[in-house]
Amino acid sequence: MKLILQILLSFYSLVSFGQTQETTTIKLSTGDCRRSEAYSWRVADTIKFYKLPEDTLVYKIIPRQYRQRPIKIENAYPGNYKLTYKNLYDQEVIEQIILTNQSTNSIVICPDKLLAYPQNTLAKLQDKDLISINFHTQGCFHSGFQKLIIIKESDKFVARLYSLSWEYVKKRGKTVMKYGDSTLLKATIMTSQNIQDLIRFENELNYAKDDGCTTTDWYDFKSKYLNIKKTDGTCSWLGFYYLKKSLFKEID
Repeated sequence: MKLILQILLSFYSLVSFGQTQETTTIKLSTGDCRRSEAYSWRVADTIKFYKLPEDTLVYKIIPRQYRQRPIKIENAYPGNYKLTYKNLYDQEVIEQIILTNQSTNSIVICPDKLLAYPQNTLAKLQDKDLISINFHTQGCFHSGFQKLIIIKESDKFVARLYSLSWEYVKKRGKTVMKYGDSTLLKATIMTSQNIQDLIRFENELNYAKDDGCTTTDWYDFKSKYLNIKKTDGTCSWLGFYYLKKSLFKEID
């Protein structure tokens, strides 16, 4: 009888030990989620994993130190976790995830997104109201100017893209840009996805900054409800290009 009890205790100990040692592999992807590429250099700077409910730091991942994508974290224990990282707009992001009891758990982090998108000028437009977005870009081997006009026509929003000619002229001793003729390039009726992408563009434009890249983009967002002027020198946000891609299925 004593021998049987010892065998049973040993068996249960082995089972319990086996259960506590079950692990999973985390496949962690982080980058600009607007892109179709598997990897983008616009990654979160540092990602921290905290085991819950203890709130204990268990992993500190710096994606730029890894060459392999996705990043593999082996021998992780299933359960509830909290992730923290800074997005590309310097906002602290806190997310909760569950690692399930399976061989692999995939996690995708999109640091190109803001915490919230509350600003929506489009929703304020009355019939015949419009939003005008002037865009000027200058780099080592290119320069250009385009204008995007969005006008409310009855219950629809119509987007029109124009190319503008321009030149530098002297005005009161200063060199300024003078705009000339405009040419309509494309026009479209906006879809619900286009509307969401414009809201995203408008909110993210507030965080544009001149960051010393060789290419500089200037934005002038105008409406009777809101005006925004920003310079983007990050070479990575590319807000106008992605908005054009959404509206007209193209990107420069």
